[in-house]
Amino acid sequence: VLYAVPWAMLGVGLVLASKRDRARAATVQAPAWAIAAAVLVLGGGWANIHWLGSLLAPRSLAFDGFAVVACVALAFALQRAGRTRSIGRVATVSGGLLLILLTAGAIFSHPTADARDGSRDGTRAEGPDLLVVLFDALRADHCSVYGYERKTTPTLDALAQRGARFDQAYAPSSWTKPSVATLFTGMYPSSHGNHRIGSRLPRAAKTLPELLRDAGYRTGVFAENSFVSALFGYDRGVDRLVGNEPDVPAQTVLGHLLHQLAARSSLARPLLAMARWTNPLDPRQAGRMGGGLDLPTAVLHWMDDLAPDDRFFAYVHLMKPHAPYVCPPPFDGAFGEPSGEGFDSPIEPPHVEGIAPFARAAARDEDFARRLVANYDERILYGDHLLARLLDGLQERGRDRDLAIVVLSDHGEEFGEHGLWDHGHSLQQGVVRIPFLVVAPERVPEGSVVESPVRLLDAAPT
Repeated sequence: VLYAVPWAMLGVGLVLASKRDRARAATVQAPAWAIAAAVLVLGGGWANIHWLGSLLAPRSLAFDGFAVVACVALAFALQRAGRTRSIGRVATVSGGLLLILLTAGAIFSHPTADARDGSRDGTRAEGPDLLVVLFDALRADHCSVYGYERKTTPTLDALAQRGARFDQAYAPSSWTKPSVATLFTGMYPSSHGNHRIGSRLPRAAKTLPELLRDAGYRTGVFAENSFVSALFGYDRGVDRLVGNEPDVPAQTVLGHLLHQLAARSSLARPLLAMARWTNPLDPRQAGRMGGGLDLPTAVLHWMDDLAPDDRFFAYVHLMKPHAPYVCPPPFDGAFGEPSGEGFDSPIEPPHVEGIAPFARAAARDEDFARRLVANYDERILYGDHLLARLLDGLQERGRDRDLAIVVLSDHGEEFGEHGLWDHGHSLQQGVVRIPFLVVAPERVPEGSVVESPVRLLDAAPT
């Protein structure tokens, strides 16, 4: 939209100016402006997504103004070359096409399910091993460890007996991007500024992995949610990064529209998947199959590569119970409601438009809400099982002997309360009250319950 408005104005003016010479417009002017437009949209879009700030940040405005002027100059240069001789026209057009291809290659070059290794100095950590596990979209009052009637979190129940459970823990936001940035930096969203889809971790702030690697820890980040990826700065201070790196085109308006088309059309889905346009920022397409990355296995493989005396920090970000609420047997149907496929099935919360108090959602009957909640609870049980797998693997390797474990969430979920569903639309209790457990033998009293309020902001300093 940013580039289309001035370009459309220029285009209208050029069409009106070239009415008397349609042949010249067809052979010289139109190709020149088409090439310049492609360079502007691809190159400018890539720069905005990768390294510029918000739309109205001074450097963004300066770059975008420069990009439009430069591409207008490029278009006029192509026109002049086209009017002189055919060799110049061919050379100039070829150069423009080369620019387009190079830019497109950079855009489409991001790998998925990426694993990266970093380096560190010879410092040895003296503290305990640290494991931080985040369940995306897990609300506290749907955990049996917080008194929920369904036995959704048997692993968390057992962990709470070994450490501390914080009864009133709150996230700083109702969606992933700002909350996880707060977890990694110990800063409020108003300070770190990471509350837009394309924003990155601030370079001025040291992240939790950077601080711990400086202290001698081996650091690993394992994330199913592609908000937590190298594209957004989460590889800083990380020795091993495993996750879903988002395709840049999927962040665009067109990418989101095509994702919706893929969700609704079984015919279009395989075609769009081949074009890599359906890997959105939260990987719902992988989740729709009940899959995603096998993070417990990835973490344990990394453990096998560590030296016996290496201290580690591992951040594990599970896309459970985040929508779509699907999971494999025996968890699917564990609470009496097997999940069904289809965009309007109870595996997906109803679509919500806007931010409270102006948000609106399509009405759903009580039966739909009941099945949706059951599928959500089943996915919690599935995520709890994955944590149990991870802890069992650590025990088998002897990596649980001096291990501090922190379990939390980035936000919760809404199920029709106040007329809203999903998350990111309000700051009601259902989306900001989160589970928060800390297990650290000989450091944290076993079976303790802390009733005073705490924040996700407190996790990094702690």
